Amino acid sequence: MQQEKEALGVIQNLIEAGVEIILIKGADLRHRLYGDPAVRPMADIDLLVPPGQLNPAEIALARLGYALSPNCHNPRPGFRERFRKELHFTPPSGLSLVVDVHWQIENVDDFYRLPYEGIRSRAVPQKFHGITVKVPSPEHTLILLLLHALDEFHSVMQIIDLTLASSLLPIDWSFFLEEVARFRCQAPIFLALEELAGVTNSRAIPPAVVNQLADYRPSWAERVVLHRPWGYITRHFSTLYHHRRLNDWAYYLAALVWPQPEYLVAIYGRTDRALFFRQFLATLCSSDRDWDPH
Repeated sequence: MQQEKEALGVIQNLIEAGVEIILIKGADLRHRLYGDPAVRPMADIDLLVPPGQLNPAEIALARLGYALSPNCHNPRPGFRERFRKELHFTPPSGLSLVVDVHWQIENVDDFYRLPYEGIRSRAVPQKFHGITVKVPSPEHTLILLLLHALDEFHSVMQIIDLTLASSLLPIDWSFFLEEVARFRCQAPIFLALEELAGVTNSRAIPPAVVNQLADYRPSWAERVVLHRPWGYITRHFSTLYHHRRLNDWAYYLAALVWPQPEYLVAIYGRTDRALFFRQFLATLCSSDRDWDPH
């Protein structure tokens, strides 16, 4: 009940601020798939907003007491606008849910990208405690779940989400394949479906869908991302792959290795560049994808 109250407060305030939102992931799924929202745990509220409405969204959340997470501060001016696609806001005292604001969906080391307009074009209205809010179409919902599970699998809950979504949502499988091709994510969707088939007996996904996806041959860049031969560095490869201009590369790499002092203060509480480099080098030498200074 407390989580639903928190989510409702965030949604109401953003709508009143004129921000168009699409409710994604847990806050949506616990209503559409589970019936009783208490059955489906969640730790954050995920929202998709238009890129041009990010500032009003930030202002509305600040008025509610939400604070931008330290690692979401700009390592250099303009970095967020060019390279970020989501921000995390920590709740004020007494509340528990983090708010994640996305203006583009990125998965699998940020290589596969689903733009806001691509999701909005087929979003459907859904009632959330009496308020009408948009949620992704059934086909887009399944695509988002599959990509997220392949990118960051952390609990059996994701398997249950996928099983329920593929079984209960009115999915147009022809349109599903069209959208997978439009977003150019055939390879990860096929791999995720293969993984899902190995842990569930659900027959909701037609074999013809899987067979058609199996015929796709990924590019060399996709193979790099899907097999992650470079560990943590793969995510930076994805960013540089999508930004082909040399000045973008130079700016990104400079922000990566030499962030502005204000960023270090936001992270560590002081300008400790030595600590930053120790953590940065330790991350490069590991396969851990969780710690990301930017």
